[in-house]
Amino acid sequence: MSNIKLFESKKVRSHWDAEQEKWYFSVIDVIEALTGTDRPRKYWSDLKAKLKKEESQLSEKIGQLKLLSTDGKSYKTDVADTEQLFRLIQSIPSPKAEPFKLWLAKVASERLDEMQDPELSIDRALENYKVKCPIVLCMFVEYLDGLRLVVNYRTTQPLRQTIIIIIIFCWTTLSFGQKFMIKNGDTLLYQEKMVIQTDTVYFGDKTYYPGDTLYEGVCRTFKKTHGQIVNQSDDHCLRQGLWTITDSVGNYWTGIYHDNNEIGVWKQFDKSGKLLKEMEVVSFGKDTYKVKEIDYTSGQTVTIIEKPFLEFYIKNLVAIMFILFGTFFMRPFINSTIYNRENGTDLSPLYFGLPFTKKYWKYASHSLLCVFTLWFFNFKPENRRLVILSNALSAIAMTIFFGIIIGLAVTGEI
Repeated sequence: MSNIKLFESKKVRSHWDAEQEKWYFSVIDVIEALTGTDRPRKYWSDLKAKLKKEESQLSEKIGQLKLLSTDGKSYKTDVADTEQLFRLIQSIPSPKAEPFKLWLAKVASERLDEMQDPELSIDRALENYKVKCPIVLCMFVEYLDGLRLVVNYRTTQPLRQTIIIIIIFCWTTLSFGQKFMIKNGDTLLYQEKMVIQTDTVYFGDKTYYPGDTLYEGVCRTFKKTHGQIVNQSDDHCLRQGLWTITDSVGNYWTGIYHDNNEIGVWKQFDKSGKLLKEMEVVSFGKDTYKVKEIDYTSGQTVTIIEKPFLEFYIKNLVAIMFILFGTFFMRPFINSTIYNRENGTDLSPLYFGLPFTKKYWKYASHSLLCVFTLWFFNFKPENRRLVILSNALSAIAMTIFFGIIIGLAVTGEI
């Protein structure tokens, strides 16, 4: 169990080991509390070097535990138990040494009392929170503390503990749990900041119109325009879903984002709603490709980019690769059956024996024949169906492969 103790308003990270029944304290925090230095790590490093020079075994007995740091992450930190701290304090010249020793003894005594009466740990938690909490939450803690006194007056100890735990659970759920709000019949994620626009505002590539409702979080943002939720960003600040992007003269683009990438059909309109441009973007992984762009600004349809093959290829890339590799790797097994029937052998296109032996080279030559034989002309009648199937698979694989190469070359992609 890790928590923070307070010594003269200084935070000292601590950990209670239930198995050993010992408190462990962060050495860095103790040094900072005793000396007031703003470089406690450097102080501890110099002190360790001094202890080693004096052949003291204290620094070698110092262990490490993962404790919460100021950035919210846990890191391994040098810690010492109460006995080790008493010895360590003797090496640190500080007027706070004696008060700190008394504080250590008090912490140990409080823990023993709490083990005897668990309700005391709740009291202690409330007292510590009053010291650290923001003013609004402090008011709630004061209320909770007063409620606890009322509960204590008329209930038994087990019931008091149950009631207080339920109250704390309900309060933390309401304070830190996911909340929602209802707006115009829509259930939306609750956000602390809510702005209702009273006039048209341009903010970067976003435009907010009168009556639009903007909900803002740390990174997640979205707005509701004319009854539709648009311009959404997720928790990682990546654009998602339908977006409307307006420029300084009032023209606007509308289309779909996925993980900050434009996908599908995007259209540009002027402020009166007239279509100016249209483009289509397809994506594969993190890469995007513009496959169509049409300009309508002159009153006529002017095609700037037209790549139907690239569009088909990217949209169906997974299926194309599956068919290509499927047809290519089925052939060796069919061809193996054909060769075995033609030559009266019983070889496999796969070999799992010892390499570079006579048997290995025999199977290897058979496998190469099965892979690179594209067409069969002279064959036994009983192999007719397998030959037709093998030749058909070869034709499909070669058509797809060379079709992709020629198509990408024609569209200028390679």
